[in-house]
Amino acid sequence: MWQFSSLFSRVDRWQLSDVVSMSEHLKECPFYKVERKTDPVLLTGMVDVVLGCSYVGEGGLPRAFGGSEHPATLVLRGLSVTDDGTLGDVTDYEIPQEDQSSSPPIIFEASVEFQSSSNNTSLRTRLGSSITLDCRFALAPSFLLSSLEWRRQHRGSGRSLFRYHVGNAGLTAQPKVHVDVEQLLENGDASLTLQEATVNDEGTYICLVSTAQHQVQHNIQLLVSGK
Repeated sequence: MWQFSSLFSRVDRWQLSDVVSMSEHLKECPFYKVERKTDPVLLTGMVDVVLGCSYVGEGGLPRAFGGSEHPATLVLRGLSVTDDGTLGDVTDYEIPQEDQSSSPPIIFEASVEFQSSSNNTSLRTRLGSSITLDCRFALAPSFLLSSLEWRRQHRGSGRSLFRYHVGNAGLTAQPKVHVDVEQLLENGDASLTLQEATVNDEGTYICLVSTAQHQVQHNIQLLVSGK
């Protein structure tokens, strides 16, 4: 039984209509235009940005909030931007003052401390081939890299594939995986290369980049298909 709102008029009968379908209508509709793109389009990457925030008090000296010696921190995850690997400029925000004779305005300064990005969210490779999983970061001059770890998770189990702590003598790496430590320290390139992929290498690869203050991660889904 069909029931309708009392706001509708009574339904007298049901019948088939000769009204043309929407798909046929769109073929002749003068207001429906299809725009076909043929030129290449620059894809955006997913970026995590960490913002440190403090305010400038009397005398022009930066101060923290609530009496803490550490500035406030804002983490923006998964921003869809075209990332060139550089840090943004300092942004000043001045609170409007209605009474010009009142105390001087507080100026907030927000600067990018830690930025990370990856061009990959899902990848597919063939059996026996090599593939690189992209992960990059950039730090403000006052911040230093503490560690990098790559992990793989699949069907409820996880495993560490690569681990490097800055200042330690060595690193820990499983067979078939490689991270260029020189590029990691010089250019912030934390990408991992997997060699001779098999179906056992499928899963979610997690890139964990850490400083003493922050940690960000990127997840990349890897599928391995037959030749």
